Amino acid sequence: MEMSKVRMEAAGLRDALLKVQNLNEGLGQDKDDLNKLIIQVVSSQYQRTYLYLTSDIALDIMLSRAMILRHGPC
Repeated sequence: MEMSKVRMEAAGLRDALLKVQNLNEGLGQDKDDLNKLIIQVVSSQYQRTYLYLTSDIALDIMLSRAMILRHGPC
């Protein structure tokens, strides 16, 4: 009787271990997915900042050219 109790407890522990292993694998996958999403968001933010800065520089250049055409070079 005592041996079957030990076997049942061992089987329960094996099941618990498998559940924890599956949970760890799922968490690892979630972590990878989250890291990929963070990289996409940061990349998108950098891209928008770059586009904003380049359009701002282009606007400055156009305004400078317009001023030169209107007033002549310094």
